[in-house]
Amino acid sequence: MNKYIEQLIEQFDESKKRIVSQEEAMYIIKGTNPDEIDFEEVENYIYGERTPLSEILGIDKSSLPDDSLLDDKQVETLALECEELWNCYNFYADFPENVPPRLRYRKFRESWDEPSMYMSSGHSHFEFCNYDKEECPFPEYCNKCSELEEEYKLYENPVQPGDTISDFIEKQGVTDGPGRVKVLKEKIKDFDHAKCIPGIHNYCDRWCERCQFTGNCTVFLFEKDISESNQQSNGNDFLDYLSLMFEATGEILSEQMNKFNVEFHEIVPPHPDFMHIDHPLVKFSAGYSEKVNNWYRSGCFDVINKENQNEINCEATEVILWYHLFITAKLERACLDFKDFEEFEEYDGAQYDSNGSAKIAMIAIKRSIAAWGLLLEKHLNHEDEIYSFLKILGELLGKTKTAFPDAECFIRPGLDE
Repeated sequence: MNKYIEQLIEQFDESKKRIVSQEEAMYIIKGTNPDEIDFEEVENYIYGERTPLSEILGIDKSSLPDDSLLDDKQVETLALECEELWNCYNFYADFPENVPPRLRYRKFRESWDEPSMYMSSGHSHFEFCNYDKEECPFPEYCNKCSELEEEYKLYENPVQPGDTISDFIEKQGVTDGPGRVKVLKEKIKDFDHAKCIPGIHNYCDRWCERCQFTGNCTVFLFEKDISESNQQSNGNDFLDYLSLMFEATGEILSEQMNKFNVEFHEIVPPHPDFMHIDHPLVKFSAGYSEKVNNWYRSGCFDVINKENQNEINCEATEVILWYHLFITAKLERACLDFKDFEEFEEYDGAQYDSNGSAKIAMIAIKRSIAAWGLLLEKHLNHEDEIYSFLKILGELLGKTKTAFPDAECFIRPGLDE
């Protein structure tokens, strides 16, 4: 078996060399600017057909021996080799801590034929947990489900994922004003009992209709509740509800300030120029936003949609219009802490907040590039105009990567985990 494993590892090494050679060839063909590759990959990732992982890696699943045939040292070697091979293709397996090599190798082997999409930039994650305790693949090494169960026991009438604030208050049987404020405070402070992910809303694209994490987002649940309260009540009741919400939020803020010994007079007001963003990156992005807005106002999108009335065409237009202002807003937020390019070197760590804003801006740029590319395929008579948008976005993506080199390493809560 040792000889066979050596031969298998040689196949792994050949596969690693092959993918490196392919990437180098693509950069030679496309030139020195990798942004065009991003555009093609994003489009392919969204609309392309998935391929079995074994075909991408060039190694058939049958080549991997069952772990029952391997001793501990052999299985440890193959588990590491599988992980390295996957990583070369930007595939990453998400395991809990301390999962032994045999179980890791078994999961690698089981997933070897999973439908996948290779991308030369960005990471594709394989998550083996479905948060069902009865079907946990790592029962001895993961206690996440048990932790969630304990959290739900904290309430006699526990809040469920998707419950609104009104649902929660009604379950507690509270009707008086002070009591409602108290319940609202508990709801706000303990939103994690509804499986909400802290901070997920700070780095999303605010497209709630298309988001799979709305049940985990405090902002969405609050906005949903406020909207429903407005629809189901008269004006005075709704204002009373907002007043309660404001009072509850104010009390929480006061409690947090007391906890950290912060007083209002200690809060330093922002510099008068703090909100004046005159950064060249923001200016460049604003130029794109204005150009798209002018194109929209001139009726060009209407003309395009009339020329080719199909779902993909409308989808591409919707994506472009959704992100054309969003990109500038996020880059503006990313640049708030900096006055000029030289100061970008002063921030520390990929998890710096500016990197999070820059990352979602780059995601929006890539999606916009893909959308413009789809329009280009269907409307060659507008290719000069569309190419001008693609050129701007390509430059903007490159400038953003240069300004925020650690942005793509930023881990957005929930979205990248």
